[in-house]
Amino acid sequence: MTSPLHDEILTLEQQLLQPQYCGSSDFLQRVLAEDFVEFGQSGQRFHRNQIIELLCSGGDDTDLEIEEFEIAKLDTHTALATYRAASRRTACPVLRSSPWQKHPQRRWQLRFHQGTPTAD
Repeated sequence: MTSPLHDEILTLEQQLLQPQYCGSSDFLQRVLAEDFVEFGQSGQRFHRNQIIELLCSGGDDTDLEIEEFEIAKLDTHTALATYRAASRRTACPVLRSSPWQKHPQRRWQLRFHQGTPTAD
């Protein structure tokens, strides 16, 4: 059984994989925290503006399915999402982690993201 928190963060993570959302600068500016950083599966480090530019240019693989999604509530305003992202085109799944923080405007923002290729 899932919780409202689980469902809300899962929806946000899924939206970040859908072109109509991840290609929208307005959506990304609302969802990504000002100090957002990503450690990509490539080993590169990206800041908020770099990720927005990359995603809006169509330069990222969004052909992924979320598997084994879990959410851990760290405190009243912070949750950690962990999951496997499997590409429909390649056989190498990626482990992903994303801490989310809820702001006074009652919306969640992504603070950090990391993708790590798996051995299988």
